[in-house]
Parts: sequence; C-alpha cells; structure tokens
Amino acid sequence: MSYRNGMRFKEVVAMLAIGDGVLATAWPAQHSQLWRFGPRFWTTAMDTFAAHPTLTRTLAWCSRAGIRTVAGRRSRELGAICDLVTP
Repeated sequence: MSYRNGMRFKEVVAMLAIGDGVLATAWPAQHSQLWRFGPRFWTTAMDTFAAHPTLTRTLAWCSRAGIRTVAGRRSRELGAICDLVTP
C-alpha cells in the first residue's frame, strides 16, 4: 500500500469513527438497536447500550475525543474537521 493510500485509509477510518460517535451521542438507543445482530455477546452489549443511554453517550463522546486527539496530531485538516463535530 502506498503512503497516500495508507493516509486515505486512516482518514476514512477516522471519519467513520467520528460519525459513529456523533450518532451514538445524538441517538444512543436507536443507534445501538440498529447494530443489534450477530452473536449473543454482541446483541447483549447492544441491548445494554440501548438501556443505558447516558453510558452510551459518555463512551461515544470519549471515542470522538480520542479520535480527534489522534487526528489532530496526524493532520491539521482532519483535526479541523474533527473540531466541527467535537465539543
């Protein structure tokens, strides 16, 4: 994988993680239930997140903050994008 393709991949992953954090912060129960499929441990985790929206929002916010910190170190442009969605 070339350097540019590697950077593109990292930025796509960061953008997806940020978007997931925004959705989980805004609509924790609905977002968790959307991903309720697969093995039992996974569906149990999604049920737990749906039943505890404050926990879900807190974890999502921490995820966004962590991604924003990493992205800010990697790229000023991506850091600026993260500033738009992270309080």
